[in-house]
Amino acid sequence: MDWICHVTSHVIQIYLSIISPKQSVGAELEFCLINAQTKDPVDHSIFASTITLNEQESFLAELCDQLQQQDIAVELVHAESGPGQIEVVLQYSNDPMVMADNVVLCRETIPAVARQFGLQAIFTPKYDMMAAGNGMHLHFATRDASTHQSNFCNISS
Repeated sequence: MDWICHVTSHVIQIYLSIISPKQSVGAELEFCLINAQTKDPVDHSIFASTITLNEQESFLAELCDQLQQQDIAVELVHAESGPGQIEVVLQYSNDPMVMADNVVLCRETIPAVARQFGLQAIFTPKYDMMAAGNGMHLHFATRDASTHQSNFCNISS
């Protein structure tokens, strides 16, 4: 497994030496919370409803606290479309390897905290054929290291 990290790091260093970009990477992790005993979703709310956030406040507060203790900055937590579905948005990082580590640590921390509350966190893409599935989204931003302008558009044109 160490060779994968070495190769990834090497590819990133080559990329950086060729075009000298400054990169930022963000991640959004979706999961569904279910009752560990009944296997029922914690709620049947709709997209962006505060029901999940209010009813799972203790779990979410502990989760954010545990992530903060690991120096993982959470930008936003919100309810998603599926029953008991939550999305954790990690703050952008200027280091892609740090973001990769943060995603792995976050995916390990979420189920551990859920167990403390008698819950189970499910990351499977489609746990219910009649509900929205889970995903993980990555956001990339890149700009010239010397001018700090976006590499994707010319602001002056």
